[in-house]
Amino acid sequence: MRKFGIICIYAIQSLLKPERIYIGSSVDVEFRWYIHLLYLSRNSHHSQKLQRHYNKYGEDDLIFYILEKRDD
Repeated sequence: MRKFGIICIYAIQSLLKPERIYIGSSVDVEFRWYIHLLYLSRNSHHSQKLQRHYNKYGEDDLIFYILEKRDD
């Protein structure tokens, strides 16, 4: 059985274009970030806008941070 980590609301933001922000939530934020990067690297992310941004500017332009968290 998988142990859950931090429950949170998180953001993925562009460094070059900081007005571009993806907001999400997860019961395991570290795993969720891994999945985002996996799908982006495979060009199969569910967010077309985020995928296009990733394809144009790359992973190094994205920062990932937590907006709100709980340790439940």
